[in-house]
Amino acid sequence: MRSTFEDYRDGTQTLDDAALMGPPNGTTYPILQDRITQVVHSFEGSYDFTRKLSMLLAVPYIYQKTEHHAIAGGPDFAEFDIESHGLGDATLLGSYLAYQSESHAVTISSGVSFPTGSTREKGDTPLPGPENQLPFTMQLGSGTYDVVLGTGYQGNRPVVGWQGPLRWGAQVLGKVRTGRNSQGYRLGDRLVTSVWLGASPRLWIEPTVTLESQVWGEIDGTDHYFQGPIFPTPVADPSNFGGKKLNLMGRLTFRAPELPDGAFYDFLRDQSFVVEYGRPVYQSLNGPQPEEESRLTISWSVGF
Repeated sequence: MRSTFEDYRDGTQTLDDAALMGPPNGTTYPILQDRITQVVHSFEGSYDFTRKLSMLLAVPYIYQKTEHHAIAGGPDFAEFDIESHGLGDATLLGSYLAYQSESHAVTISSGVSFPTGSTREKGDTPLPGPENQLPFTMQLGSGTYDVVLGTGYQGNRPVVGWQGPLRWGAQVLGKVRTGRNSQGYRLGDRLVTSVWLGASPRLWIEPTVTLESQVWGEIDGTDHYFQGPIFPTPVADPSNFGGKKLNLMGRLTFRAPELPDGAFYDFLRDQSFVVEYGRPVYQSLNGPQPEEESRLTISWSVGF
């Protein structure tokens, strides 16, 4: 998954960099992020213990790059990039099929996110010293054990002339943070709600449209390295986090159809390939905060 963030927003208003750049006084900052790029390679494995009970383990590897410009640190930092990469927080999630009929199904899920991602990523910034603590957006994990809870619904109905059904569904997934990490802060809780509609005129392809809402809270506490109340950059201020967002996403799922035994393409059986692209259609952010521009997801899965 590749996500990009660009420009700043406070509430629903996009801010001009010129209004934010200046000596540090709580409303202006000597360092600004121009563009944030985050790439997540998520490796997931799931196992069905029974027809109703399954378990999933997801381990992400995260690469992040932030482009900056600054009025601090001299000519070497007029424009500079910072990178961080490594394991993110791993998640173990159990799902139970609570109800199923011919046309409807309801699942409930619960699990734990483990603090396997670093909260001590450092880099060369305009601040004194060659290796400085990076702000929240450049860290790889939460530093806390987090509770994950969710529920999902899926419905389907056959359509005359189609090889596959018309499908629709909804999902609610929440993440509740517990305690504070060793750096002295706790990320905000997060709630993601989505509704989707998919069609399968042919067995091998399914286009889907999804409307997803996200609500997340401010950071509680602050990093020991950024005590405030004056901060060198907006993303070091814990009050510049949290908000509401509505994303519209389109997805194409490619699957191998029912294949005759012995065909040379048998290796495609039980595999699927997904491409999804989305953009926010509404953002209200506790700012100034970088706003999301787009998200591209590519995934491949195989069952056995």
